[in-house]
Amino acid sequence: MTMLGSDEPASEPYPQYNWIDGAESLEKYRPGGYHPIMIGDLLRDRYRIVDKLGFGGYSTVWLARDTHQERYVAVKVGIANSLPHETQILRALSAPASVPSSVRAGLDCIPVLLDEFEVTGPNGTHPCYTTTPARCTLREVSFSRLFPLDVARALSGGLVLAIAYNHSQGYVHGDIHLRNVLVKLPASFDSLSIEEFYEQYGKPETVSITQRNGGSLPPNVPSKAVLPIYLGKKAEEFTLQDAQVLLSDFGEAFSPDSSPRSGEYCHIPAPYCPPEALFEPQAPLSYPADIWSLATAIWEILGMKAIFSTEAPEDEVTAQQIDVLGPMPQAWYSAWEERSYFFEEDGRPIEGREVWPVMDLAFEQGVREYRRQGGVGDFDDAETAAILELMRGMLKFRPEDRLTIEELTELLALHTTLFAVILLAGLLQTIFPKNTLSTRTFIRALSNVLIGALIHYCLLLLLNQPITSAATPQNFSLQTFLGKFILGYTFADAMYYTLHRLLHWKFLYRRIHKHHHDTHQSGPLTAMDVHPLEYSFAQMGTELASAWVVGATLPELCVLSSVAKVFAMYSHSRSEGKAWVSVMEHEAHHRDGRSNFGVTGLMDWVFGTMK
Repeated sequence: MTMLGSDEPASEPYPQYNWIDGAESLEKYRPGGYHPIMIGDLLRDRYRIVDKLGFGGYSTVWLARDTHQERYVAVKVGIANSLPHETQILRALSAPASVPSSVRAGLDCIPVLLDEFEVTGPNGTHPCYTTTPARCTLREVSFSRLFPLDVARALSGGLVLAIAYNHSQGYVHGDIHLRNVLVKLPASFDSLSIEEFYEQYGKPETVSITQRNGGSLPPNVPSKAVLPIYLGKKAEEFTLQDAQVLLSDFGEAFSPDSSPRSGEYCHIPAPYCPPEALFEPQAPLSYPADIWSLATAIWEILGMKAIFSTEAPEDEVTAQQIDVLGPMPQAWYSAWEERSYFFEEDGRPIEGREVWPVMDLAFEQGVREYRRQGGVGDFDDAETAAILELMRGMLKFRPEDRLTIEELTELLALHTTLFAVILLAGLLQTIFPKNTLSTRTFIRALSNVLIGALIHYCLLLLLNQPITSAATPQNFSLQTFLGKFILGYTFADAMYYTLHRLLHWKFLYRRIHKHHHDTHQSGPLTAMDVHPLEYSFAQMGTELASAWVVGATLPELCVLSSVAKVFAMYSHSRSEGKAWVSVMEHEAHHRDGRSNFGVTGLMDWVFGTMK
């Protein structure tokens, strides 16, 4: 397992040692290179080496037992005299000055820096640090395997939260791919003694190191190579409890504000590399670079086949990007010297070249077909459409056109809130007398939320607008909140009244609103059992528009939408009790369809349609 192992290796001298499959480059055991470590070594008079977790071009990573705290740690030992860049980033991320509430959960997806120290040996002085160990990388566990549907969703969501937190602290990760996404170990792991660990996972696998010329080993080199242990399990065996991610390898991370970095210094592999790094190498990279890489990582978590080939050279990957996403910016295309090897002058692919499928077909072939064949659950058409729109928003050629991580997490927060409100309504359904609850009504109500979220997201992309018109302030003002809420809710009620009357126009009634009036179930969830277009525009649309008019923040929008849903569900509850919202008055609307169009009754009173 590689804890932080995507480092780019330096050039190697002529091989001096016999090659060992699965081991690090043995030629790096020289002055200025790796520190020789063996099983049982004690680092800093504290960390007992138990096994190897992985390696990279600039470090080896070991599982050790902390003899002071009686727990396991991952120890990363860098090459001699390497700069402590990564520890500076981790130190800042592990102890933030402040964390926005919307991304607070992402802090749990960042490795905690436990200790920093140096070790001195025959190859120099080596920087070391310790973090909590992980089970495996997503690349290891997902190789030729697929995660169950709920696990794939949870892993993708965890990775989004990790990047959102990273960006909130002012850092671009710069190296997002599945080798740098780890899976946490269970909490019970620390309770294993070293002997119990070996009983459960086996003794370390070692191979003797020998020189090609048969000579004796110099002191720079350990006598045996330790092959990395795999602590994971098969992807299809993962449960939701296992789906806890850690974002690793911050060696390429940087702050766009204080330490800008241009595209020419982007070292991420070609299949995950944002195109601006290749076509505008002198321009500074920023947060959108992570969004591109995040999209490619999520695609691999969901399916079997990467969206772009992980084995093709750089120019072939560029051709695949055009195949999948469509034309790139003309200035980039004109500057691409190798384009004639892949495309005709008119832009058609060269005859005989393997053409990568367009995004919709790529998702069908590389994700859904494999999931159906593997029996691990398939995405339905609505979720597929939502995922594809998400991918299109993240995989824009121009970085400024890409969806931001803030928009992604805010959209998730809003619709998760509404999802929870409707779930609660389903649980409370049986409280009210005269109500019935069917699985059909429940599923249709939840589906409307998902479809509404998809339509909302598509409109944001189309209009290139953020989710709300105002940022969340640092200091909460109850007076301001109540003022916005009352004004916003009144405006939303007025718009809903108008749209509701339009929905009773014969043409719209037959095609859209009749769906709701034909519902035979009674109870709170009936309010959500409407045509998806009615939910998206007459319900959600009025709330979103009112939030924009009054300058509501995301939390204020969540409250406004939740209260609106509660009022709507109460008005369908058939409760005998009287309240500000009269249930019996809405029952009258369902009887004749010519009165009581509003939710609160205010607009009906103003326009004389109250009964």
